[in-house]
Amino acid sequence: MVRLIGKTERNLHAHYPSRMDARIWIKWSALINPVTRDAPRIRLHPIIVEALNAHVPCTVTCGGHPMNQMSSDTVFGFVKYPPFRLNQPRFPQETFLGRYLHYLDVVDPSTLFVSDKRLRECVQLLDDYKLGKATAPDKELWRAQKIKQAILHPDTGEKVLAPFRMSGFVPFGWITVTGMLLPNPSWPTLLFWQWMNQSHNACVNYANRNATQPQPLSTYVGAYAAAVSAACSISAGLTYFIKKSTSLPPTTQLIVQ
Repeated sequence: MVRLIGKTERNLHAHYPSRMDARIWIKWSALINPVTRDAPRIRLHPIIVEALNAHVPCTVTCGGHPMNQMSSDTVFGFVKYPPFRLNQPRFPQETFLGRYLHYLDVVDPSTLFVSDKRLRECVQLLDDYKLGKATAPDKELWRAQKIKQAILHPDTGEKVLAPFRMSGFVPFGWITVTGMLLPNPSWPTLLFWQWMNQSHNACVNYANRNATQPQPLSTYVGAYAAAVSAACSISAGLTYFIKKSTSLPPTTQLIVQ
């Protein structure tokens, strides 16, 4: 829900002196409540919101958060580096765009190349912030928190191996996905890549588990065995029926497999 907080007709008329702009003013003034001098709540696409911010003398908010004019200091209308909040998301989570930007931070593969020295500096900076000693700007604090959360497990504080981090899921996962998409695979190849894919998924889930509620090892082993068995059985079964099908042309069979 987007709310437009309009100005008075006098200010709008002063902002749009030409005849063409006057038509814009007339359309805009038609939205304004004649009593409260305020605009109604209407739904607008974020791109339209930014356009209004650039050309209409009003303040536009989205989900209660100001949508600033686009600049190098904003992204999708949100301030890139707002006042720092420890262990809190950088962008508001009440809107889709805010959640989208948050998860872009989570899966950012650039954190895979952070050195141990840089990681220790980030951890130390955040520790100093807790003690009220940090004097770094908000931008540096947000970056330090992003690096720490991307590399260290939030419960154990241990370093997560790069292939099993959320930021490494796509860079390392594409290998198994490519293997599963190989055309007309042999049975060993088919089963191998299904096993590899489920093994990678299991390692990612285990590395990012909720360590505050320990589970017995048998639980993880059982879930892993069930996932591998289901994936191999389904892929092998579908491949078998496709190969035996007489109604599908060879080209279609090759693509489907």
